[in-house]
Amino acid sequence: MKLLRFEFVCEMFILQWLTSSSTKRDLTHSPVVVGSLVIVVEDGSTLAAYSTESGNLIWKTPVLETVETSTDPIRSIAFNSQYLYVARYTWNLMAHDLKTGKIIWEYDLPGRSTSYVVTNERYVFFAAGDTVSILDANTGLDVWTYDESGYFGPILLSGNTLYITDERHAALISLDIDSHQIHWIRDLPISTYEFSCMLEVGDNLLIAAQKLVMVSKQDGSILWATDNLGYLECPVLLKNEIYIRNNQTDLYLFDKESGHEKGELQVRTNTVMKQDFFRGPIIANGLLVVPFGDNRLFVYQP
Repeated sequence: MKLLRFEFVCEMFILQWLTSSSTKRDLTHSPVVVGSLVIVVEDGSTLAAYSTESGNLIWKTPVLETVETSTDPIRSIAFNSQYLYVARYTWNLMAHDLKTGKIIWEYDLPGRSTSYVVTNERYVFFAAGDTVSILDANTGLDVWTYDESGYFGPILLSGNTLYITDERHAALISLDIDSHQIHWIRDLPISTYEFSCMLEVGDNLLIAAQKLVMVSKQDGSILWATDNLGYLECPVLLKNEIYIRNNQTDLYLFDKESGHEKGELQVRTNTVMKQDFFRGPIIANGLLVVPFGDNRLFVYQP
């Protein structure tokens, strides 16, 4: 990789607008861009929608009245053309109108479980604890529930198939969302309770745990798997290469087709008292932007 000095490429990252958030806490959840809105999580659970063009505040949700401050942080966000679906830890799933932020419906989630949510125009799918459920996207009514023995992690929707990670059994499940039939269940070459992320890569799935694993969507066969790399964050893809870091000081480069390691870069952990996960690189204008861990960004030309 070739290092570019950030000041030499800053014309590719022109500041369009800057606005101050009213929150008194760090913005720990990545913003979500939905059409002409950028949705920001403030104070752990409040949602604020800003115009992508001007930065003006379009709407903001009120602060939730919860018994414990630890019960409300947002864990997962998904959206379709009408609604924003937000799952909170030990709280519930809410559907918000994208134009106004108004709550359309709420659905109780299992307690003390991290929830994962994906959606299309018809259904909302969530995994929480030992349950995977399909809800009507407009009403929040139950459509179907999968509650076989397992403890479910990240999920991914591709066409009419829902892919479900089972953290208890270190397995991957392929489910037809129309017939509710299981296509296949495959064991993965990882330890249990390790899943952090799952991405769609063409006809395959890329799963991040302590290993990086490429799996066929068709039959669940393992195409390749790396050695243990430490707790991994979410990978990014550029050209035919995968970039991924762990929560320590290692940024890895892998070939997408073979899984062979092509390079490694030592970065830093976050600055003192800011040890939040998910500080991985992003892709912008064909460049690799790496948060270095000490409030600096390094920009690379692959």
